[in-house]
This record gives sequence, C-alpha cells and structure tokens, in this order.
Amino acid sequence: MKVMWEVEDGYAGGSRPQSVEVPDDEIAECCDLKDAEKLIQDYVQEEFENTVSASIKGWDEIKDAVQKLADGPFPETS
Repeated sequence: MKVMWEVEDGYAGGSRPQSVEVPDDEIAECCDLKDAEKLIQDYVQEEFENTVSASIKGWDEIKDAVQKLADGPFPETS
C-alpha cells in the first residue's frame, strides 16, 4: 500500500507530499485497525527520519557569536 505523508511544521508555504510503501502482507497480519495504524505510523516515522534533515545556515557567523559569548575561542577538536 502506498501511503502519502507530509511534514507539518507550522510554517507557511507549499506542501511537499511524500510517500512510503507499506507491505500489504504486514498490514494483513495486524490484529485490528489500531495495530494497522501503528504499523503505518512506524513506516512513516522511519521514512521521515531517513529523508528529512536540518541544516544550519550562516554557521560561520553563529560560530563567531558563540565564541564571543564564551569569552574567547573554544579549544580545537578533531
């Protein structure tokens, strides 16, 4: 079964529908509708975690501001 989903983040803008395939045989093995809903939610959550990520914009400026707040540069890490 193809299940459509999208991110609801509270921001205005166009939606970007996504989809995930949930195997019919796994759905058929569910005891009731509540189990089927949980199975589908689990597939959607896993797809979300595998495809959606955040990126920080303007990291150089943020890094400079963080170091000023810390009263000097942090030690270099590797």
